[in-house]
Amino acid sequence: MAVKTHAAFQQERLQYAPGLETDYGEVLVGFLRELKAAMDNRFLLDEAVRVRVEKHHAWDLLSPAPGAGMSVVSRVIAEMGDDPARLEDKGGLSAFAGVAPKMHQRAASRPGCPAGGR
Repeated sequence: MAVKTHAAFQQERLQYAPGLETDYGEVLVGFLRELKAAMDNRFLLDEAVRVRVEKHHAWDLLSPAPGAGMSVVSRVIAEMGDDPARLEDKGGLSAFAGVAPKMHQRAASRPGCPAGGR
């Protein structure tokens, strides 16, 4: 047994059973077809999202923001919802995002600010 095992590992490469390598190739081709279909569907979905986001009423407010690419803008719009009356202007959008201070609130009184939160 040891002699046969030693001889097997001395070959240039281990051999598969006849036809097995062809079967592996067919399985791999099947996986590659599935991957291509998934990628094609992703590109179609990306295009559909782009078209919908650019038609949204908040696109003109959000797109000029620094760093606001399609991915960021589409996520913000998804969080906002479809009600156009909800966020009609930049002030409403800022309040929704939590970046606008409330009336009569100084930055120093906000928790987390170096000078505030006393």
